[in-house]
Amino acid sequence: MFALLPGASGAQGGELTDKSVDCVAPVAAAAVGVAQQLPGHVLEADSLPVRGGATYLAVSEFNKSPKRLASMADPSISILMPIHNEEAWLRKRIHSILEQDYGDYELVIGDNESDDATAEIVKEFAAIDGRVKYIRHENNIGANANFRCLLDLARGDYVVFAGGHDMWSTNYIRLLKERLDSNSKVYISFGSGVRIDFDDNPIQKKRGIYCTEGVGSPLRRFNVYMWADQNPIYGMMRRLYAQKTWPDEKYVAGGQLFLQRMAILGQFSYVSDAIFYRRENREQESRKQRLRRYKTSLFKNEIGIRKSFWLTALAIVHAAGTYPLSGRRLRRVRLRFQLLVSSLTVFIRFWPNLWFRS
Repeated sequence: MFALLPGASGAQGGELTDKSVDCVAPVAAAAVGVAQQLPGHVLEADSLPVRGGATYLAVSEFNKSPKRLASMADPSISILMPIHNEEAWLRKRIHSILEQDYGDYELVIGDNESDDATAEIVKEFAAIDGRVKYIRHENNIGANANFRCLLDLARGDYVVFAGGHDMWSTNYIRLLKERLDSNSKVYISFGSGVRIDFDDNPIQKKRGIYCTEGVGSPLRRFNVYMWADQNPIYGMMRRLYAQKTWPDEKYVAGGQLFLQRMAILGQFSYVSDAIFYRRENREQESRKQRLRRYKTSLFKNEIGIRKSFWLTALAIVHAAGTYPLSGRRLRRVRLRFQLLVSSLTVFIRFWPNLWFRS
């Protein structure tokens, strides 16, 4: 079903427009047109040009909250939440976003065929806050494709991914945005990571912090993130660069590939006062169990994990050989050679997984 709840002016608050992207543009355009004609009606999905088995719901009703966007102008930040069966923590999670002390954002939630109360929870929030936009995939497209779809939908200058079970400090997006605003060489700003359990209790896990702000060498940044933690994935990024470098869905270690590509292009900045509470939302699992879970959760269809790791490794080598470099020709040639040699360490980084047999 494509549901449009009564709003301030028909489609206002639920529009998914702005760019032509493969996963949503045809449905979005039709939805806006129908909403202008029949505000408040519920339409059968069959009446819309749905692609990829997805139904897109945009439900909203504007209120007079001081944090409400005053118009349908593009927000400065797009918060993107790819989810599947997140009813346990979803209300708390969305509250932690709506309570941010910076309000110029949109929250775009991509529901990947949840069969619990996820849809109902999201529609509760979308009905009272025009910044919340809900997209439901009626058929499982895989987590990787869900990330990509949301990123293509983003309208803000900056984007940040939000896990459906994690939490943020109330200053999170404001502080990360301020860091990006203050330094054009920084492409990702990220906060302090704190692990929490099912009941929000901190878990003592020491993680390295790898800040490359001020590091001018693409080679040094590339080498750092070959071995670093991937927490910057949940930091704030410059949208245009994120859209150009985000991998497609065939890569099992897409976060690693994305960070290697971005590390060549720009710097990553650590903002200590912005807190990202990352929830351990499943019981401890072995490497084999984790990789088997990836086979069914990351992709629309099960694929060979070993093959996907090989593809990711080769894509990292390809990025080292093709991503743009600055400076004089001799410097670029030398740096290109060094990047290619360094990129070969990815086969050591992925070594156990390259030979994984399910």
